[in-house]
Amino acid sequence: MVTPRRRSAFSLALGLLTPLTLVFSLAPPAHAAVGSTFAQSVNEAVVSVAPSYSYKSSHVETSVSELDPAQQSTVDTAVFAAGDKILGVQRVVGASRQVSPATVAGNARVLSRASVRRSGAGARPVIVTSTADEWGPGLTVASWTERSGVNYQVVSRDAVGAADLLKIAQALPTDSSTVSGATASRIAKAKPPVAADVDGIVKGSQTPGPAQRSTSNYTVDGSGTVTDDWANEATLCAGCTYSNGNYTGMWQLVLYADKKLSWSSIDCSFGSGTASATRSWQTSEGLGSDGVVGTNTRGRADNYLSGNSSVTYWGTYDAISFTRSTSSYYYYYGGTRLSYSFAPGRISPC
Repeated sequence: MVTPRRRSAFSLALGLLTPLTLVFSLAPPAHAAVGSTFAQSVNEAVVSVAPSYSYKSSHVETSVSELDPAQQSTVDTAVFAAGDKILGVQRVVGASRQVSPATVAGNARVLSRASVRRSGAGARPVIVTSTADEWGPGLTVASWTERSGVNYQVVSRDAVGAADLLKIAQALPTDSSTVSGATASRIAKAKPPVAADVDGIVKGSQTPGPAQRSTSNYTVDGSGTVTDDWANEATLCAGCTYSNGNYTGMWQLVLYADKKLSWSSIDCSFGSGTASATRSWQTSEGLGSDGVVGTNTRGRADNYLSGNSSVTYWGTYDAISFTRSTSSYYYYYGGTRLSYSFAPGRISPC
């Protein structure tokens, strides 16, 4: 569907270990001219509404469709920035449920619902949500279904408000993407999502331990509400029990996305450099800067996640995507399950 001319995220196909797989690369993103056909197509719409924003990065991913493991979905992401303020446009084409309160309310608080006239698609119902919660600020997201099998979201991190997100939605160019009749039929027959409340917690009442699903899991859990997936995982720090493993690598990817850690420093080991980058991240978020990735730090970080099976962390420097299996409750990156140890392998680029 979309072939990037130059893209800022990643280009190695992931392994077959995941129930849902994405495409990434092992090289750090390069930021230059508008880097994909999708990014080029949405660039004019974004800057027409928010002229202080310019193209930052883009990437194309594939994931196993949430409704049919035998099918692939394509995920196109374009990131625009004005300093540390981030706007993003993301499109998912494949066997995915249509956007509705049932598909978005579990991940965020519904702020408003509107009707936006889309070129080539007519009036589309758009749901505007916020991921801000008891842990702090988050994203504002406008989501809609362009047509069966084609879902969009426009994402703001400390950028424009809901009204401008709707303007961007209306200004985006005609999208002619379609899915097969069989896929459209599967979508039409899909049951509402079931959010198994594996990770759901309330600030101040979380249960201590490496994971909420079991005390011996040692794996980053993902089910139910996206924006509480990380808050109840283990504490990370230099010298902590879980300081060496893919879970630390996941946190380092977040630090990279917020330009607190270089790509070459991602080694899945929580050393002094990661502690220093963590303190910088905490300071920028107005948190106590102790260099320890505790509950408040993780709770704030997962407020910058959007998505469902394909989950994106919207950093101030770049967007990083993970696979989130809502059937087996695990996060993946680079084909590797994000466990608290290196087994069954290390994530790229570690």
